[in-house]
Amino acid sequence: REGEEPSLTRQTSEDVGQHFVPSKKGDAGQLVQKEEAQVGSVAADVYSTYIQAAGGWCLAITVLVGVLVGQGLQAVAGGWISYWSDHSKAENPHYISSEVGLIGYSTLSLAAFLGIFITSALFRLTALKAAR
Repeated sequence: REGEEPSLTRQTSEDVGQHFVPSKKGDAGQLVQKEEAQVGSVAADVYSTYIQAAGGWCLAITVLVGVLVGQGLQAVAGGWISYWSDHSKAENPHYISSEVGLIGYSTLSLAAFLGIFITSALFRLTALKAAR
């Protein structure tokens, strides 16, 4: 109706079956149906459709590889600390100085952070795109 502002009502998960939701001014309400729940697994074509809506398979693979590389760099940074601590004494034949150890750890940690951050942002943007 012209001139009237639309009213919004909230339906909770406890609402069941079909019923009328009264509008703000007590007019006739709108018909609301309960959603049907299905049991089972999601079909592969549903995932494929979602990936296509998000930007395609190339982008999906890029996000997956980015996550794996970021996590891998985090693991390597942890391994570097272990290796560095085992070789931090000057009498060790494979001695690693504090400066080299810190530079190595900082570089690996920064690369891991940037990889995970960029991949996370890209994932969120593509998920928002797919949800439209």
